[in-house]
Amino acid sequence: MVEQFTVSGLQKIIGYQFLHPEILRRARTRRQFYQGKQGNKTMEPLATLGDAVLGLIVINRLYNIGERNEGRLSQEKEKEIKKQKTFDLTKSLHYEKYIRWGKGEKKAKSWNSGPETFDTCIEALIGAVFLDAQKSRKNGLNYAEKMLERLHFFEHT
Repeated sequence: MVEQFTVSGLQKIIGYQFLHPEILRRARTRRQFYQGKQGNKTMEPLATLGDAVLGLIVINRLYNIGERNEGRLSQEKEKEIKKQKTFDLTKSLHYEKYIRWGKGEKKAKSWNSGPETFDTCIEALIGAVFLDAQKSRKNGLNYAEKMLERLHFFEHT
């Protein structure tokens, strides 16, 4: 049995085994963990990548079901990627237990501050899955989408 709230437990939940563990480590590390230094070893760059990957996954899904109207594609994409939706997903996973928080964030329990913090966290995870799969010569977009499906992301309102 996998111990709850471990890295291996997280990989089991998301259904993806990282071949490059450092990518997952970065995806779980807030900038404040390093007191603002070493930004390249934190989740923020991966969150930027994950945001783009999530947008592409959503647009691709809509396009594949026949949506071709540019305005509706944009509207539906915005509904699918709203911060409250990523917040609800991360809360349902107790994702705050997997994050490497800074001391001040731990003290303030930043994970209770609203959807913005967790939006960055889940986008970093999406970016990490994408990047790890790509580095392993796999289809990163496909693996990221499968993870989101496994987590029932597209079923959340």
